[in-house]
Amino acid sequence: MPTLDGYFDYSNGGTMMKKEQSAMRCNHTVSRHQSGYVLVTSLLFLLVLTMVAVVSTQTTTLELRMSANNVAKGRALESSEALRHFAGEVVDAHTFHQGWPVSLGGGIQDKEFGVTFPAGINFVNKTDGVPNNMYLLGSNGAGENPLDPSTLVNDITYQVDGNGDGDLDDGVDISASVSIYRLPATSAKGSNIAMVSGYLGLGRSAAGGGSNIYYLLRSTGTSAGGARAVTASEYRYVP
Repeated sequence: MPTLDGYFDYSNGGTMMKKEQSAMRCNHTVSRHQSGYVLVTSLLFLLVLTMVAVVSTQTTTLELRMSANNVAKGRALESSEALRHFAGEVVDAHTFHQGWPVSLGGGIQDKEFGVTFPAGINFVNKTDGVPNNMYLLGSNGAGENPLDPSTLVNDITYQVDGNGDGDLDDGVDISASVSIYRLPATSAKGSNIAMVSGYLGLGRSAAGGGSNIYYLLRSTGTSAGGARAVTASEYRYVP
């Protein structure tokens, strides 16, 4: 502090310098502590961001798998539907002609039979190389039961190796099978047989036709990833 004669008193200068050095050390200590908190906070933020990225990746992967499964199941359904519709055409022509075309070893001309068989179609049950008759009531297998699908035997299969790799597990492949079960026939309405039980009304007494033949068509299609789809319908043949 200044004295009366204008000179400064440096008697306590050593104490002031020690206080200044102590304050600087405190500032350095605070700075080091602050740097530690910033590091911990940064690590926490990185951990949160990593968790968010992992969850997002898992969600995206799950969505991709779900989309792939939906596509595979759709293709399996398309294969099943395609073969079932084709089986209906085959049953109609086979019941009408009561035989098979020449291309399958039968005696009906292919053009007259009216059904084109694409590559990959195969008839499972044959006798002497000719598909077994399906229009006869006793043509069903001995153990087949329409109420138990596990007992039905495949009659037609459709397999196409789309990419030529030797298997049928890819999305471009086609694999389906169909069971054709002959159901009992019923008298057609308005036929001469139905008229025995009485007239059903005006315009219903035409003595034409006889009976309708019914078939149960149950088709199964498969695709990539073990996807599987089953469709079934009751087909009615009207003479």
